[in-house]
Amino acid sequence: MPRTDEADAYEPGDWAPPIPDDVDLVSEAAAMMAVFAAQRFERLDRLRRNALADATRYGNAVAEVIERSVRLEVAAALRITEHSAGMLLATAEALVDRYPEALDSLSRAAITEQHARTLADLLDGTSPEVRERLLPRAIELAEQSSTGTFRRGLRRLIELEEAATLAARLESAVTQRRVVVEPADDGMAWLHADPRRRGPRDPQPPHRDRKGPESAT
Repeated sequence: MPRTDEADAYEPGDWAPPIPDDVDLVSEAAAMMAVFAAQRFERLDRLRRNALADATRYGNAVAEVIERSVRLEVAAALRITEHSAGMLLATAEALVDRYPEALDSLSRAAITEQHARTLADLLDGTSPEVRERLLPRAIELAEQSSTGTFRRGLRRLIELEEAATLAARLESAVTQRRVVVEPADDGMAWLHADPRRRGPRDPQPPHRDRKGPESAT
């Protein structure tokens, strides 16, 4: 009689999914919290936008009053301080407007709420050009790292990117400089400077007496 595999001996109705252990249940709850956090950020930003849209009917003079009102409403609804409500609204605005890819990652539970907050806080401290270049790598790092490792890694990425940006700006500035040193005899040199490089607060050449004619001897 031919041998029958054990899998063939089970009827479809006999199969049951594996029973999750305690760690699986904790991970499942954490994933649900990430999804809910993404939805909360989206709804917080929608609340802020709708309130500001209504405020435009009365002019921009009441915008600050409306924003304060929104913070107080959120603080009362969530039973948190006004400062914490303001931080939530700021993070929501950053994720929705500037980092939608990070918000999408949070909505899929690929990162945690703390990852999203850290990303928004650190990238908001950089220039728009640095943000645009670093965002894909920041999200990839967040999806692969714990929150502490992610914070340190993103700070390092920002430092390296800003150093490279400063080096490029310095190189460009050197090619456009308007100061030239010409060696001369006896260890001396001529210094040539283009006076057109004066700033707006220095309308006169630096060698000119600014005290006026009355100070002349």
